[in-house]
Amino acid sequence: MTQITVGLRVLVVLLFALVAPIVSPASEQGTEPLQVVLGAEDAPVTVIEYMSLTCPHCANFHTTTLPDVIKKYVDTGKIRMIFRDYPLDAVAYRAAMVGHCMAEAGPKRYYGFVQILFQQQRRWATSGDPLGEVAKLARIGGMSQERFDACLTNETYANGVLQSYQQGEAEFGVRSTPSFIVNGKLVAGGMTIEEFEELVDPLIN
Repeated sequence: MTQITVGLRVLVVLLFALVAPIVSPASEQGTEPLQVVLGAEDAPVTVIEYMSLTCPHCANFHTTTLPDVIKKYVDTGKIRMIFRDYPLDAVAYRAAMVGHCMAEAGPKRYYGFVQILFQQQRRWATSGDPLGEVAKLARIGGMSQERFDACLTNETYANGVLQSYQQGEAEFGVRSTPSFIVNGKLVAGGMTIEEFEELVDPLIN
């Protein structure tokens, strides 16, 4: 689990400074937090994941546990999985915006792109030009450079990602990533598939 070393206000100020040309004042936003949903609406369990695309613990969960979760629980109608952003830095913030551009083609396209980002995280997140590397991965997913650049100046996505961050902390007490809201209860930290099963199976059965 990655602990955040700066407070909400400090991080939000930094994010605003970095995306100031496209983020509206809070009083003018009127933007809902962005999220992507996989699974049946009437599933007995809803799991919300708050994640940062540069978080190595999130990458571990997505590459080692989440594929089994999707196969065993989401595809079988037992869990409704909701992905929300809680970016820990400006690179994660902008990469999240690109992810939501991908989501325009549907939640499965978003999921596939995010999984690639997590699988390749060590390479692109630590490079000298992380967004350039994200752009290369986006092109593999069919996104042109022109579209990529437009995603990074999209006010709706900029505001929506920020709103997701703010809501996670204000409504659920999220302080680190990954954090999960399981039927309304906060569970912080990554999980193995066995730990995930132990958590959700009693709620399903």
